[in-house]
Amino acid sequence: MIAVNDANPDKPLRLLTSLLDLEAAQITALYRKRWQVELFFRWLKMYGHYTHLLSHTKAGAAWTFYVAVIGVTLLALHNGRRPSKYDLAMLSIVAAGGGTLEDILPILKRRGRERELARLRDAKRRRSHPHSK
Repeated sequence: MIAVNDANPDKPLRLLTSLLDLEAAQITALYRKRWQVELFFRWLKMYGHYTHLLSHTKAGAAWTFYVAVIGVTLLALHNGRRPSKYDLAMLSIVAAGGGTLEDILPILKRRGRERELARLRDAKRRRSHPHSK
């Protein structure tokens, strides 16, 4: 076990490790990097609805991650909101060569408009009938 006085000198952080040949500062840096990786995967799961690998080869997994990260980021920037499962399904069609981004953007725009209208209708219905679902 190592004690790190990095964040708060009055309350050291204790880490359990088997890396006894490294300095405490090095182990702390490794833990911080690992936490960044964990946060990235959490982000990918939440925003990309990414739950399992589509390929188990190193190259296939890397390709899938790149497509997911780039796609989620571009869709979020383009739409100004978190991408839906439908958005990501359409993006996977492009990634598989079944269409182009130019093909799916009008479809995604129309679908987004339909979702927004449905959301407004639901909100209006809830306001006029507060006890119904």
